Amino acid sequence: MTRGRSVGAGFWVALGLIVGASGSALAGKPAPDLYVAIPVSNQRFGLNADKDLQASLHLEDEAAAEGNTKTPPSPILAGFLSAVVPGSGQLIQGERRGWIYLGVEAAGWFAYLAVHDAATQAETDYQEYADLNWSAAQYDSVTSCGSGLGPNDFESEKAQLQDDYDNNRDQYYQDLAEKEYACGWGTQAQRADYQSMIDDSDNLYTSAKYVIGGIVLNHIISGIDAAKSASNKRKAVSHSWRFNVAPEGMTGLRAELRRSF
Repeated sequence: MTRGRSVGAGFWVALGLIVGASGSALAGKPAPDLYVAIPVSNQRFGLNADKDLQASLHLEDEAAAEGNTKTPPSPILAGFLSAVVPGSGQLIQGERRGWIYLGVEAAGWFAYLAVHDAATQAETDYQEYADLNWSAAQYDSVTSCGSGLGPNDFESEKAQLQDDYDNNRDQYYQDLAEKEYACGWGTQAQRADYQSMIDDSDNLYTSAKYVIGGIVLNHIISGIDAAKSASNKRKAVSHSWRFNVAPEGMTGLRAELRRSF
């Protein structure tokens, strides 16, 4: 009975140490290398008196043995962080290339703000140009100002222009470049310059959209890269549990259970 209680106590001690070490590994802390030996009566197994039988429970952390003492973050967490802030998922894994993604993010927003401000200024410039050089009075009095230029349905087109002015000012300034309203310009060269100014502003707005697309792409690539990197690191982390039963001085039996996480 005494011997049975001794073996049972040793088992629970070993189990407690294993659970504690596994919890440490899952929490990102290095799991200790544990070895618990439980002596068993040699007579029970028919061994000679000079032979000792012992059951041993061995928990080892192969990742710690290789110098990798910290469990990597989950791929989902690393990918999510880099998808929100490019490079952050790499940086928490100690990967310096995270600074590259973060730098691209900063440069992208700097470029977007610069291009968008330029587009806004160009839009303001052509609107002010139209206010100075297009005349409603001239538009009302001149019915033709060149081949194919001038109103087709004056009353309807004038009503549409007034409606755009009252309800959609951006469209109003776009309308002034159309041939139906060409007679309101002092010269057709002014109208040509005005159309060129509109095109420049539109091109800048388009460029700003491309920059936003590049920023979004950087988020996606960084997120995928961080998740893949964390997944590879997790696969490299290995812990093993081994249970051996062997008489001292003999090879005996060995069973090994491995689990990687």
